[in-house]
Amino acid sequence: MNTFAVFAMFAVVAVAAASAVESSGNTVIRPGCLPVMCNLWCEFGYQTDSNGCDMCSCKNRPTVVPPPHTCSPMSCRMFCEFGYETDSYGCDMCRCKQAPTIVPPPHTCSPVTCRMFCPTGFRRDAFGCEVCACNPMRPICKPVTCMIACPHGFALDAATGCPHCSCNLAPVRPTPVN
Repeated sequence: MNTFAVFAMFAVVAVAAASAVESSGNTVIRPGCLPVMCNLWCEFGYQTDSNGCDMCSCKNRPTVVPPPHTCSPMSCRMFCEFGYETDSYGCDMCRCKQAPTIVPPPHTCSPVTCRMFCPTGFRRDAFGCEVCACNPMRPICKPVTCMIACPHGFALDAATGCPHCSCNLAPVRPTPVN
């Protein structure tokens, strides 16, 4: 046999061997791929390159995506103003949702815009916001200097609002009825 014939025969065998791919124990010919000379055993097969030829690296475990859950039609004879409760799959159950909890927005106060000076500060409304009115004046009282001890505090003068040298009476406690 001449050299050309041996070379041609070797080329045909090399192309056939180069396109071999292992698939479940059988050898399958894949055109244009070189054989993988690799000492890896890959449970899920070899990774492939952009031409579809095997590389000497293993494929990852295939991810199994469960089929989407479909809800069976619900036949419930209740009317639920706020809709039905749902299960972990998002399917309606024959139970009514509770009324939603409505949280009012926090109240914000606008600044007081009146032209008044209040030495004791401005009064506040039910929301705690300042209004255009002054707090009542606190009386300026002298300290009480008398030599008596008052267990319920000193009595206040009705005209000035200041304490004076006499004691408050004990608070009246209601008598229990048997």
